[in-house]
Amino acid sequence: MKRWQPDLRCSSIFDVPWDRLRRDGFTHIIFDLDNTLGPWGTPQLPDDALTLLAALKSQGFSVGVLSNSALRGRKKRMTAALDKLDTPLVYSARKPFLAGYRNLLKQLNALPAKTIMVGDQWWTDIIGAKRLGMFAIWIDPVDYFSEPWWARWRHWLEK
Repeated sequence: MKRWQPDLRCSSIFDVPWDRLRRDGFTHIIFDLDNTLGPWGTPQLPDDALTLLAALKSQGFSVGVLSNSALRGRKKRMTAALDKLDTPLVYSARKPFLAGYRNLLKQLNALPAKTIMVGDQWWTDIIGAKRLGMFAIWIDPVDYFSEPWWARWRHWLEK
């Protein structure tokens, strides 16, 4: 079971020790979208999340977003915001299957051993990242009650 445990547990993306991770040699970061960067189903990314992504890029990190969401009705707004930051987005990724991870790693020109995955769900985000040998950070959901009942139930099971 230890192989499938996150490498770091934080309350939010704003509590992650990014400077330390950069010093440890990580060069790429992959973020989950829903309930990691913003509330589940949000039509656009919150300003504080966009500011953090821009700051991480200015520190030398390469950043991407990987989501299981199909982004129905949200795709244009999400891609427009991320395009301004030159941040690739892979949606309908089917995590924990590896194709979405590999697609985004290729876009970032990243090696798994130099990449951090940040997400709020153990089963999808953490397991998928660990299967590829990535450093995995498990955070608390941004807004637990914005999710459908089945996702809240899965969070309860994961804990």
